[in-house]
Amino acid sequence: MSQLPGFNNPTLLDRDTFDFVKHLYAGDTATIRDKFNVQEVTLEQQFLRHSFGFELTANRQKMDSYRYAPYNTGFARAVSIDISEALPVSVVMPSTGNNPAMLANPNLGRPVVTATTYSQSDTINRRENFRATGFAMHDFNKSLGETWGRWLGHHTLSGLFQETSTNVRRYQETLNWQSDLVDLSSQATFGQLLNDGRRTVNSYIYVGDSMLNTTSADQVRITQFPLSRVSLPVPNKKVRLTYWDNTARQIRETEAYAMWVPHHGSNISEQQVDSTAIILQSRMLDGHLVTIFAERSDDVRNYEIIPEGNVRLPSGAFDPATLVLQNMPSSTQKGRTRTTSVVARFPEKYLFELPFGADLRIHYFESQTFEPAGIARTLYNEIIPNPSGVTKEHGFGLDLLNRRLSINATWYETSSTGARNNTGMGMINTWIGVGANNYLARAAQWEQAGRKVTEIPGAAAAGFTDDWNKYYDAIIGLAPEPFRSAIGMEFNRTTGAVSGPGIEGLNSTFDFVAKGMELELAGSITDRWNVILNLAQQRTVQSNTLPGVLDFVRKVEENIIASGLANVSDAPGLAEGDTFLTRWRKVAISPIQNEIAKDGKQSQEQREWRMNLVSSYRFTSGRLKGVTVGAVGRWQSKAAIGYAIREGEGDALINDLEHPFFAPSEFNADAFASYRRRIWKNKVDWTLQLNARNLVGGGNNDFIPVSIDPLGHVNAIRTSPERQFLLTSTFRF
Repeated sequence: MSQLPGFNNPTLLDRDTFDFVKHLYAGDTATIRDKFNVQEVTLEQQFLRHSFGFELTANRQKMDSYRYAPYNTGFARAVSIDISEALPVSVVMPSTGNNPAMLANPNLGRPVVTATTYSQSDTINRRENFRATGFAMHDFNKSLGETWGRWLGHHTLSGLFQETSTNVRRYQETLNWQSDLVDLSSQATFGQLLNDGRRTVNSYIYVGDSMLNTTSADQVRITQFPLSRVSLPVPNKKVRLTYWDNTARQIRETEAYAMWVPHHGSNISEQQVDSTAIILQSRMLDGHLVTIFAERSDDVRNYEIIPEGNVRLPSGAFDPATLVLQNMPSSTQKGRTRTTSVVARFPEKYLFELPFGADLRIHYFESQTFEPAGIARTLYNEIIPNPSGVTKEHGFGLDLLNRRLSINATWYETSSTGARNNTGMGMINTWIGVGANNYLARAAQWEQAGRKVTEIPGAAAAGFTDDWNKYYDAIIGLAPEPFRSAIGMEFNRTTGAVSGPGIEGLNSTFDFVAKGMELELAGSITDRWNVILNLAQQRTVQSNTLPGVLDFVRKVEENIIASGLANVSDAPGLAEGDTFLTRWRKVAISPIQNEIAKDGKQSQEQREWRMNLVSSYRFTSGRLKGVTVGAVGRWQSKAAIGYAIREGEGDALINDLEHPFFAPSEFNADAFASYRRRIWKNKVDWTLQLNARNLVGGGNNDFIPVSIDPLGHVNAIRTSPERQFLLTSTFRF
């Protein structure tokens, strides 16, 4: 069900099952360390009474981040129920007349956590920046006198030159089984190299008693949570390892240990950005016109590892010494952007006074954007241009009643071209690329188990014989060119291992336009009572989503049908019931159709309306003199968190965007009170303040739905923001 659109793995919703508010699922098993170091030197100099000046800054930063969080991602976050009545191996026992017998599963019915890969990573991020800025100011009031000077005004010309280099080195290791007594890569044992599926360490951690006697989900209790460090495998500790001997067809034991092995997830990249900018800021017409004109240029160069880098050693481990950057950039892109800002104030002094003590301002702003993103490539290994866009806004500001009431209104539009969107890219790579759980690897697992091609459900009917090479060739041929050549797939027909460099930065894009408005009212109802109201609206529409991707997955679908694999089981050993065609429609065509179906429609996942209200009252006399009380209210409108489903093209199931399920609108409120007075002979200003955050809409017992499946069932929630009470005391000398 989790592969169908909208059907995600449900999360724990009942605190009686596991109190997820008071306890972390992963307990103390995660190790996270961050070390940050910054060095900066700045030289600043000004001349001629601050009319000219420059600033030189050199900055160097280094961040070292270590991550080992085995139960925070992937399958390890899921709690399943063990429903296997027998263990997945058989054993020869004298009591059965030396015939193979299945072993009963002693953990039948118990909740279990499965950790399929233990991985640790160390990421070193180095950033060096050199920035030179300069400015020159001229005030015509001083050079031409007040008559002409106030019209020509005051101008500041600024310039920027900047060089930035960012180098990211990520080293990843996974826990693998190793033995000094037997060769775990041989066909008789695991039959796989290091970093392949069966060599990586897997764990099954049972976290509760059997559910066989329960009659409803409400009776389930997870008693061994949260997880503890004692559940983690210990590297280099020798243990008894039980494995299936493929040659002798029986269970054997040996001494083995888990060891950290460099993984191909390791990588090095570098980005260099050279930027120049010039800005002219002017204040003219006696201060009634303020303008900013700016132009910026960015030159972005991205470096990747050499093509022969990230080498896999004969053992299956990856050699970190081969992670070497290329001398020439893999991608060079340039962007030129402009910014214009104009603010004009109504010239009451030269025309007429506005009624009600008003002061009127109008403004216009337009800015182009260029994002110096990292390398991204299409399914055909083509460089994707960096995202770019433009933001335009206009509005007015109006002060009334001698500035006791202020009204500010802004309307804006932001458009972006080439924003990143990798929907479906991971699944495409998993099933026909170099993913470890793809069609090819699953077929190889069947052969490694000693089975024949014709034993695969549907294979014989489709005309396949017991020639494994022809069967593998049919699967390899599902990937269209030039994708097939670009991923550089390597398939070891002896071990069944699937590997290769893949396409670095595999991604796609979409465009979007966001339009909205913001209105703010700020007023003093009395000299002591102030109120601020903020109202905002935003609508976003995307377009040109995943260009060319749907054609690609349709081509794969055609290849599946033409190869004869359409009705053949793609995982015969797992009894999942999917064929090559049904799986592809679920994992690739459906999510991509879902994403493309959003084109031209307003995003319903975005909360369209938001409103904030702040009110405070200050006492200036009586027993409460020096006391200020206030409240803050925050409201946001509903948002879609799920959809019904319908049939799309080619029998694929997609979200029905016309029938969304909404999360309710949200309201939160804070309150505060403070007392202020002068103490110690009026030499010290003392303030005592109490803040109550999320007094309304907060607390551990309120839950907010974040995901609803196509049947209308809530399958994921989040806790409300925590309610906090803060008391602070401040002394100002």
